Amino acid sequence: MYRTVDIIIPIYNAYDDLRLCVESVKKYTDLSIHRLILINDCSSDERIVPFLKEQESDRIIVIENEKNKGFSGNVNAGIQYSENTDVLLLNSDTIVTRNWLEKIISCAYSSPEIGTVTPMSNAATLCSVPEKCVDNKIPENLSLDEFAELVERCSLKKYPRITVAVGFCMFIKREVIKEVGLFDAETFGRGYGEENDFCNRTEQLGYIHVMCDDTLVYHKGTVSFLSEEKQKLLDAHAEILQKRYPGQMRKNHQYANDDSDHELRDNLKFYLNTKNGKKNILYLIHSDFREDAPDHVGGTQLHLKDLAEGVMDDYNVFVMARNNEQLQMTAYFDGKFETMRFNIGEKPLHPIYRSKKHYEIYRNILNAFDINLVHIQHLHGLTFDLAYAAKDKGIPVYLTLHDFYYMCYNEKLLDKDFQYSESVIDTHNCQKCLEGMEDIYDAEKYQKKWEEQCRKLLNLCDGLITPSESAKNIYVRYYPELKEKIHVISHGAKNLHKAVSINKKEIMISDKAVRCLEQILPENDPDCIQGWAFLTDKDASKTKIYVEVSDKWGHTFYYKTTRQWREDVSGAYGNPAYELSGFRTRIIRNVLPKGNLKIRIVQEYNGKLYTDGEVKTFRNREKPIDDKNLNVAFVGGMAPAKGSRLAYELIKGNKDTINWFVFGDIGDKTLKKYSQENLYKTGGYSRDELPELYDKFKIDLVCVLSVWPETFCYTISEALLCGIPVMVSKLGAMGERIEKNGCGIIVDVQDDIRKISAELNCMAESREQLEIYKNRVKGYTEKTIAEMCGEYKKLYEKTAVVTQKEDFDAEMLFEAQVNK
Repeated sequence: MYRTVDIIIPIYNAYDDLRLCVESVKKYTDLSIHRLILINDCSSDERIVPFLKEQESDRIIVIENEKNKGFSGNVNAGIQYSENTDVLLLNSDTIVTRNWLEKIISCAYSSPEIGTVTPMSNAATLCSVPEKCVDNKIPENLSLDEFAELVERCSLKKYPRITVAVGFCMFIKREVIKEVGLFDAETFGRGYGEENDFCNRTEQLGYIHVMCDDTLVYHKGTVSFLSEEKQKLLDAHAEILQKRYPGQMRKNHQYANDDSDHELRDNLKFYLNTKNGKKNILYLIHSDFREDAPDHVGGTQLHLKDLAEGVMDDYNVFVMARNNEQLQMTAYFDGKFETMRFNIGEKPLHPIYRSKKHYEIYRNILNAFDINLVHIQHLHGLTFDLAYAAKDKGIPVYLTLHDFYYMCYNEKLLDKDFQYSESVIDTHNCQKCLEGMEDIYDAEKYQKKWEEQCRKLLNLCDGLITPSESAKNIYVRYYPELKEKIHVISHGAKNLHKAVSINKKEIMISDKAVRCLEQILPENDPDCIQGWAFLTDKDASKTKIYVEVSDKWGHTFYYKTTRQWREDVSGAYGNPAYELSGFRTRIIRNVLPKGNLKIRIVQEYNGKLYTDGEVKTFRNREKPIDDKNLNVAFVGGMAPAKGSRLAYELIKGNKDTINWFVFGDIGDKTLKKYSQENLYKTGGYSRDELPELYDKFKIDLVCVLSVWPETFCYTISEALLCGIPVMVSKLGAMGERIEKNGCGIIVDVQDDIRKISAELNCMAESREQLEIYKNRVKGYTEKTIAEMCGEYKKLYEKTAVVTQKEDFDAEMLFEAQVNK
């Protein structure tokens, strides 16, 4: 059943605005059901009357006042003419949008206590969006209709209660008019306050006023300057309202000034941020590169970080990743970011290929943010649904093959004993490996299903990318039909620079520097310094924290720290800005002078350095590193696949001529527990710290002895760019790269350990061969991150599409928003 509404437009001059308003009403209103009542209040503009006569019809009524009645009187005339229908009062400087009236009516009759309805607008005080109580411009890169469509699509349909309606577009139920009466034209004849008076009377009779939050009507708004006469009128009418309704006016003033309905506006802003004229790319990865992610330091994460940051000038970037039991999406646009989190449960023990819940999350994201292209980085612990959801919408899908996950569920073509067997690639026989996995009952069926689903996924993608020819060759041997689909785009390398030294004289002692040193070189972890620090009223995530160590001769050493989340600190101080205030660093005491050393914490914010001035003292008794020995480093997370067992044997077998270093976390219990005098472990590091580590410990050679055919290996790039030769496994991209550039030694990790050890000892005894490699490394260059991103942008530009807009579950996405 249709409800009939009379749309009343009171008119006094403003011809150009009126013409646009009427045209929009005729375009977006079913005037076979509703009527338009145009009331001319003796306009002096001679164009008004002819224009109104042109509009007149059975459903468009034109009323010419014989004398000027003022705004309130004009409105009343229209309401009285309307008789028995609901009415909608519409200013002549408005422009309505698609389905505006249907949505307003639906809102009005969603609850019996609703008396009036006001839509959202760019300029409507209490109902202004995106900012409240200001005249907003239509967002750049959006037309009015596109803005209105966005408001409707992302609306939560909360229909929030407001204290009074806003007269620019005010729907009133006929039953309210019958009970409340007309506007008080005698008191508010010329306008300014008449709708507030009417709404206050309405509220006293048990009705409420609501905002229709899925509808946008444009309002030209008031001019910034009011004449002295109008200001006096405003002040006088405000005084009348204050005397009549002191409680309601106080409530109205409070509502106008507080943060009411901020969630609706914040929700809209989330979507508006992405409407900046750029196309939208969605990346999916098994674990995020964000520092607060549980596992953010792997090669895949580093690659995506470089890629995402490199295309952000041209695209809005959306990154989805598993974060423990949540699927987290971070949207990056114009230097800002927003986050959503969806509960998906713990990582499954065995692969789940398709899930209705995952599909719906992806479908809603694709629709809500008009995603133009999907690029999957890794799916470990995730379903395959994003590819299917994207293809169902006609969105191109790329997938990067960072390892051999889609051939081998263990990713690296290693069996349960961490042995690599090339025959598996040709035979597809994973029996030995799968039978060694816990809870696998039928290895043959398990492998068959895995291969079947992976083949389906890979064939579904528009393109596959590998970072090396060796990786492509292995995949083509396993999936011959994919040969033409696989592109080789090697990763770009970041130019690493030595850490900028800190000028001690520039450090300011400040009472705003707050810090706590919780651990200073404890016995159970003798190289660790840990604690928390922040600058009062500053966002801790935007500060850098250094540990300063100085000796009695004035020599000073600075150590960068890794940051840690400390909700206990932010809770204790009552400020969420201090959440990322934790820090941790490791120092190798063997490179520090013996004797008493002083420690203090230095914080950097916006290029300025601060400390609280307090100093802690400890005595260093460690023996200095033997500077005559060859310095060899294993770099990265040392686990069995990375050759940790081989590293352990090499280290244990040489205690005289080589100083051994392990930079990074150790995932091998044997190596982690092992210690000897010439072995030094630094723990975790950031990529930017590598030049400092190589320089500080005078590293001669970096060993990369992975036992599986890595597809790229950042460690090689980082060492060579720092001028350090490498010893690498011949497998995969490692051997491929060094064979091409000649900047190191290639060894067979399946050889007798004594052969590799002999090669190292030979270099330790005579540096001639090492110097040859060092000379080759001088001036070494590699594809830059910018060049890599340029290749990807060319690929994206060819294939990114604009898809048809579809509805999405705005409530679901709103609930997923963080800090809403």
